[in-house]
Amino acid sequence: MKGAEILNKAAELKKLREEADRKTEELIPTIFHEMFGDSHRNENNFPTRTLSELVEVKGGGTPSKSHPEFWDGNIPWVSPKDMKQVDISDSQYHITGVAIKSSSTTPIPLTAYRSSRERNYKRCGNYLTRRYGNV
Repeated sequence: MKGAEILNKAAELKKLREEADRKTEELIPTIFHEMFGDSHRNENNFPTRTLSELVEVKGGGTPSKSHPEFWDGNIPWVSPKDMKQVDISDSQYHITGVAIKSSSTTPIPLTAYRSSRERNYKRCGNYLTRRYGNV
């Protein structure tokens, strides 16, 4: 095969992959609905719980941005901006130990999160720390 033929074949494969991805995006909601029914109406009478019955919900501990000594540290502070992916390995913002000592911020221990690798955290809560802040 010549270079041009290889590139043409690669372009064809890319188009096929994009079409498969589009079809998958269309099919998944349909399959989900067939398996579980309408989640808003709970047609299959699945047991329901409030989030607070399943996990401890914490909030309201964001360190004040008016205190620069609270920010640009080495402790990951996960915000909704970081939660666009399931696996979070780092965060856009970082706080300092001073923020933990001097504000209403309460670190959540790493054990509160399920992790597939030591430094690959799962999305959950407002912020992550490794053993209370030593990243």
